[in-house]
Amino acid sequence: MSAESTSSIEPHIAHTVTKLAGAEGRVVVCGSHGGRYAGLAACAAGVKAILLNDAGRGLDDAGTEGIAICADNGMAAATLDHDSCRIGNAEDGYARGIVSKANRLAAALGVAPGTTAKEAAKLLADAPKPTNRPELGTEHRSVRTLGELRLVVIDSVSLVKEDEDEGALVVTGSHGGLVGGDPASAGRANAFLFAFNDAGIGIDDAAITRLPILAERGT
Repeated sequence: MSAESTSSIEPHIAHTVTKLAGAEGRVVVCGSHGGRYAGLAACAAGVKAILLNDAGRGLDDAGTEGIAICADNGMAAATLDHDSCRIGNAEDGYARGIVSKANRLAAALGVAPGTTAKEAAKLLADAPKPTNRPELGTEHRSVRTLGELRLVVIDSVSLVKEDEDEGALVVTGSHGGLVGGDPASAGRANAFLFAFNDAGIGIDDAAITRLPILAERGT
């Protein structure tokens, strides 16, 4: 299946929640973590329902917080177990993913822990239209000095600035997995160091696949 399905019946496949063009009104299988920002991004994009990766769930169950936000906006959503499919790779999520948690709207349609991603996507095709489409706020980026280093703290690695962040220490809330398996997604800047969330590491060590690519670049 291509990175973006063109069928109105099949789910829309998106490796990252930051690229949902063409997904409005569709059921989406997404490689992104299921955290707060991903839930907000799905709601803002106007998708019908979404499956996300639970990113190891993590501290305070942060890796599934986004599906509760989806429920608050009338959207059915669920997360896929990070040990069943690769984070950052929606095609793998659709092929191998197993639901780890469903919000109340998805559960009402029969989506439950243990449901395959393919079956969940079929069930979510009957999801009601979300009741609210909130504005997507801006992600956080701050810059400070740490000794002789420039410290860049960002919610998402997508906020890296190629020229400005060269040589910086970059700390990001993003997982350490390659998006869609693409080495170019490892990190745009030649930073001194990237610090990612390990997202539970998961199947095939998917959540740390950026690290060897960055090491080859001397980062």
